[in-house]
Amino acid sequence: MTTTAETVVLITSPATRLRDHAAATPHRVALREKNRGVWREIHWVEYWDQARTFANALLARRIERGDRVAIHSDNRPEWLFADLGAQGIGAIVVGVYSTSPAAEIEYVLDTPTWLGPYGDTPLERVEEIAHLIVSSGLRAEAFA
Repeated sequence: MTTTAETVVLITSPATRLRDHAAATPHRVALREKNRGVWREIHWVEYWDQARTFANALLARRIERGDRVAIHSDNRPEWLFADLGAQGIGAIVVGVYSTSPAAEIEYVLDTPTWLGPYGDTPLERVEEIAHLIVSSGLRAEAFA
């Protein structure tokens, strides 16, 4: 009689993989961003630090596992920092395209499943989110 061992599959989150990769290769380039014609390198350790900072800012605002966090941004590194930071605390990330019309943004933010301690109107929510971004220590000029 032959017995087989049960295969164990370890599942890690994207945030955990980022943390582990930053620890293993902190000074390798993770991303490059062009700003006013000048390329800037973002190393894995900075990527992780920014994501962790955003995660801590969300926790300070009482965002919990299962809450939804909207990210309204162009394609930029700060989107990734916010996305991985939110995932790291178990939040559900809702991406909103920067080209979305106001009615679509309002619909996304006003769906009954939206959670989080934000204002009563989409504009108040955006102001709260902007405050969160600035207070998290991310480069505020990138969100202007």
